[in-house]
Amino acid sequence: MSEVNSNSWSDLFTMAFAGLAPGISQLHITITTHSGREFKYEISEYPISPETTPESALVLARRIFRDKYRFSEWDQRHPHVNVEQEIIAKLVELILEQVPKIQQYLARHPRRATHLPRPGGPTIETFPSPGVKLLALKAMRAGREVDTKGHQTEVKAFVEMCLANLDKLPGSQGVLGWKQFYLLVLAELFRSSDPVPYRSDASELGEAMGNQATNLLPWYMKMVQATDRTPTSGNFGDFKTAPNSKFDNSGYIHDRDGHTVRVGTAEEAVGLTDWELSRNREFLGMGLYEITKSLGLVAW
Repeated sequence: MSEVNSNSWSDLFTMAFAGLAPGISQLHITITTHSGREFKYEISEYPISPETTPESALVLARRIFRDKYRFSEWDQRHPHVNVEQEIIAKLVELILEQVPKIQQYLARHPRRATHLPRPGGPTIETFPSPGVKLLALKAMRAGREVDTKGHQTEVKAFVEMCLANLDKLPGSQGVLGWKQFYLLVLAELFRSSDPVPYRSDASELGEAMGNQATNLLPWYMKMVQATDRTPTSGNFGDFKTAPNSKFDNSGYIHDRDGHTVRVGTAEEAVGLTDWELSRNREFLGMGLYEITKSLGLVAW
């Protein structure tokens, strides 16, 4: 391989590690621990910041392990190996090895240091693309997924950081709309405890936007009513009368006699068709971090 081609491939990997090649997918790396366990992940999913420190590298490594680790036959055959410790140590080593390469690459290509939005991905000023119903559904799904996985504290801090970054921007329609989106993520995240403050703030933003065609809250509340199997009252729900309210998007409930009764789903409540859901499958499959990065609210 020529030196030019070698450098090109090296730069490609460096860009992928830094999250500067959003059009590249399926670019995986496999690490092997000293005991022989292999661990594989897609590098563009976990961009490395040029300011990464050993401490932040450890945080990122733990996140990658938590998201991608799957128990395997190898683990069964080696029950006394601390696989988590080995893999995380290797990931930290890999991440820190890439940091100077990213710094050198950005020094040679300073324009690359700016955020590169994912082609076709959401941006602040294209709000409400891909549509208010889909954005409201995505906010509900994102909050529900976090609640199910039990990462409320970390994601609440992350969303509050996003809202703080949006506060620094001029109050355009897009900025207000995405602030409402993040508030609804929090409303769904704390739906079973205390969503009212977040719904109230989202309502105020809807009024400030002055354009009901871009207001996510009415669509979100329709989905809440369709999937909240415990009765509530009031515009935002009275959680003193329904403290055990739970999300249920199965489309069915059981009546007092134990019979299964169809009541509909969140998607049906706002009239989203299978065709619309299929057409926007890529957006609905994006993680909250990936959406945030597409908006330019984080650069790491």
